Amino acid sequence: MIWTFTKTVASCARFDCLGAVPVKLEVEYQKEYAVIKLSGKFTYAARKLFTDAYKELLYASPYTTIHIDFSMIDYLDSAALGMLLLLKERSEESGKQVIITNCSGFPLDLMNIAGFTRIFQMAN
Repeated sequence: MIWTFTKTVASCARFDCLGAVPVKLEVEYQKEYAVIKLSGKFTYAARKLFTDAYKELLYASPYTTIHIDFSMIDYLDSAALGMLLLLKERSEESGKQVIITNCSGFPLDLMNIAGFTRIFQMAN
């Protein structure tokens, strides 16, 4: 039996320069892994929310695998790519694995162009 516990970490109340909807971030705890679920536009405005969430999972949780769920992301900017690179670097230092899940459309195209599909494990 798989159980799920969802904790809404926070929502970003600021609008970015694109007039983006505030970013929402939730952390779900599955039996074998944790999931960071982002919705909206993944931009610099989400930096603190995203960084705080992944630091908690890397350094203060027993989970060895972290999924980043992109199913509700329709846009990301270069700052988001930078945040993902920092997460990858820090996860390797702490011996944990990061998997990007449910990435499609523009975000997947950008990840392909930037070579992120070779850096990260991708799953649907």
